[in-house]
Amino acid sequence: MFLPFIVNAQNNSVLNNPQNLSQYRNNKGTTYTIKLTGTDQGSVWGGADGYYTDDSRIGKAVVHAGLLKIGQEGLVKVTILPGQPKYTGSTKNGITTNNYGSFLGSYKFESVSPDAGSQSTSIINNPQNLSQYRKNTGTTYTIKLTGTDQGSVWGGTDGFYTDDSRIGKAVVHAGLLKIGQEGLVKVTILPGQSKYTGSTKNGITTNNYGPFMGSYKFESVLPNAGSQSTSIIDNPQNLSQYRKNTGTTYTIKVTGTDQGSVWGGADGYYTDDSRIGKAVVHAGLLKVGQEGLVKVTILQGQPKYIGSTKNGITTNNYGSFLGSYKFEK
Repeated sequence: MFLPFIVNAQNNSVLNNPQNLSQYRNNKGTTYTIKLTGTDQGSVWGGADGYYTDDSRIGKAVVHAGLLKIGQEGLVKVTILPGQPKYTGSTKNGITTNNYGSFLGSYKFESVSPDAGSQSTSIINNPQNLSQYRKNTGTTYTIKLTGTDQGSVWGGTDGFYTDDSRIGKAVVHAGLLKIGQEGLVKVTILPGQSKYTGSTKNGITTNNYGPFMGSYKFESVLPNAGSQSTSIIDNPQNLSQYRKNTGTTYTIKVTGTDQGSVWGGADGYYTDDSRIGKAVVHAGLLKVGQEGLVKVTILQGQPKYIGSTKNGITTNNYGSFLGSYKFEK
C-alpha cells in the first residue's frame, strides 16, 4: 500500500516546527525528522557539547548548531536522549545559549557538522528574489516557490536572471512551475553577467538589461521539469480545476478531514469535485487532522460513482460525471 508522508508518526514522519521537544521526552532513542525555521527568539540551554535541554527552543538551537540560518527553513534529524547532569552554554553562529544543571530530558542534532546546514540541503521558503545570497556564488539552493505573473524579471533567454528578479515569476518563465503552482526547484547563485536578454516564454515576458552584479540560474531547466508530478499542490478543496490534465499525477499536500461532500470511492474513483481531504481519509491514506503528501492521478469522467463507508467516512453514489481522480497506491 502507498505510504504517505505522515506527520506525527515517529519513525518516518516530519514534525512541523515544534517549539521544543519536551513532549517527546519518553521516546528516548527515537530520531525524528523535523521541519524547522531558524530563529533568534526564545531560550536555549546547553549545546556546547551538542546536548540541549528538551525544553529549549529548537528553532533557535538549530541556528546555534549551524544547521540553519535565521529565517531559513529546512529538514533536520534530531534524536531524543536522556537527561544530562549538566548543560553548557556557548556562543555559536550568532546565538548565545545558557548553562544549566541537571535536567530531565535532552536532544541532539544528528550529524551536526560545519557543512550540515549547507543551503543545498535546506529549503528557502518563497523568497522575493535572491539578491541577499549574492556572495554565495556557486551555491545551489533548494527553494520552495509559488509561480506568479507579478513583479519584474530581467534576462532568462539564456537561463541567466538578475538576482533581483522576482523568482516566482522567473520560475514560470523557465517552465518549471505554472502560475499559482507550488513546488521545489534548485537554483544556483552565479556571478554577474555582462548582459541579460529578455524574452517571452510560458506567458511571461522578461526584460533586457546590461551588466549587473549578480545572477542565478535554475538547474535542469527542461521541458518536462515543470511537470505536476514534481511540484506540490497545497491543500486544494477539490481537483475540478485540473480536469483537463487527464493522466497527470500530482503530489498533493492534504490535511485529512470529515467535512465536505465526496462521491464515489468504492472502486477507488472519486468525482473530481469531491472534497479531497475527506476522500483521502476514506481511502485510508490519512486520518482526520493528519497532514501528508499523497499522489493523485487525474482521470476521465466515469459512467457512475459508487459510494461506501470506509475508515469512518461515508461517501455518496452518483451517476455519470465529467471528471475523476484516483489515489496512487
